[in-house]
Amino acid sequence: MKKCIYCNEQIQDSAQKCRFCGEWLEQQNEAGEASLKKEGAVSENLRKVSGAGKKIFGIFAGLIVFVISFFIAKAVIAFILTLILIPMGIHISESARAYQNVQAIANIFGFIAGVYLFSRAYSLIIRKRN
Repeated sequence: MKKCIYCNEQIQDSAQKCRFCGEWLEQQNEAGEASLKKEGAVSENLRKVSGAGKKIFGIFAGLIVFVISFFIAKAVIAFILTLILIPMGIHISESARAYQNVQAIANIFGFIAGVYLFSRAYSLIIRKRN
């Protein structure tokens, strides 16, 4: 048994790919030099990105997730509030104040959902790339 160089889990000596983290392990070529398979080389290059690069990538990915989740959550909340208000006799299209209130509530929930998903995406990217 040997340890995976990426996740430190015990794997078989003859293993070419870690069953825990899915990374390709180094193989010896004819010259006796270590070489990585394509997938392993790509992930190895990603691991070499500096800490600042990881944070910047995490922030951009998080912002993309934030924007998408904000608009989706906003649309869903506005739709749900509209369905609640119509049986009460309040039609959003006829009342500017009701429309503004629905949009304000939808914006708040959209922002909360966006911030939550931004933090999740950022932490997953930073953790995955370490």
